[in-house]
Formats: sequence, C-alpha cells, structure tokens
Amino acid sequence: MRVPSTSREEPEEEGTEVWRDRALRLQAEMENYRKRQQRLAEERIAEEREELLRAFLCVADDLERVNLAGVEIILRMRRRIKELQSEVEELETHLTFS
Repeated sequence: MRVPSTSREEPEEEGTEVWRDRALRLQAEMENYRKRQQRLAEERIAEEREELLRAFLCVADDLERVNLAGVEIILRMRRRIKELQSEVEELETHLTFS
C-alpha cells in the first residue's frame, strides 16, 4: 500500500529531477562542445600542415630548377673550356713548328 505523499515532497522531487535533467543535458552539451572543438583543432592542424608542405614543395621545385640550370651552365662551361683547350693546343702546335 502506498502512503500518500505530502504536497511538499512532490515539488521537491520534481525540482530535483528537473535539476538532474538540466545537469545531464549540460554535461552532454559540454562533451559535444569539447569533441567539436577537438575536431576543429585537428582539421586546422591538417590544413596548416598541408599549406606548409605545399610551401616546401614550391621551394624544393625552385631549388631543383636552379640546380638543373646550374648543371646546364656548368656543362656549357666545360664544353667551352674543352673547345678553348683544343684551340690553345692547335695554336701551340703552330707556334712550336714555326
């Protein structure tokens, strides 16, 4: 058999239940907020990492182009030196026989 409760007890229980419900909802909202902020931070880090890698790739490409251009210049200079050496040798042979 149930004992009838007084009118004071019911509002207290309802008030406690309302506060408990509010506290649980607030806790869930805070957890969702924390997860959302964590996800946004991770996305931002990934975006920044991608941007940084793109910048490094641009620098690497530029260095490769400079290196290739430098190698090309060096090869041209070697060819020219060989041409000049053969010209000098030819002149030396003409000078020694003259």
